[in-house]
Amino acid sequence: MSTDTAEPQANGQVISLRAAEAPTEVRLSEDHRAPAYVDVSDGAAARKPVIPSHLREGDGLAGLVRGVRRHLAHLAARHGHAAAYHGIRSPGYITLTVAWAVVGVFRILGRILRWWHATDLYQLEHQAAADGLLTEHLRIHKQGRESRMAACWCW
Repeated sequence: MSTDTAEPQANGQVISLRAAEAPTEVRLSEDHRAPAYVDVSDGAAARKPVIPSHLREGDGLAGLVRGVRRHLAHLAARHGHAAAYHGIRSPGYITLTVAWAVVGVFRILGRILRWWHATDLYQLEHQAAADGLLTEHLRIHKQGRESRMAACWCW
């Protein structure tokens, strides 16, 4: 790459470059592929109504009472349906709960029995006896016996 400045050529032409005018406003009549979101509010802060629209069914107190009654009827129907739905299924729910509770009781009893009898210690004892480590075998056996005695007294 050269750092020398290039000499102007004799046959070169000067072209004037002019920026094209780009409009900054969007015309709504033009076809654009993306949706245009236009804020048509007057800019004033909007206040929410004091009484929601679903409670108003006309003017005055009578309209408010009708709207409140209609809303309460809707709530009662919705919660009544939920209660009926689960009420029909509650015998099945109870059956599943009892069945899994029985499974859980047996799993917990199995874990308690494995802890109480220290089945892992038996494996260690047998491995130590097979390896010919008599003192290690006796130490493991004594520790297991003490653990089982402590487990008997904690019930």
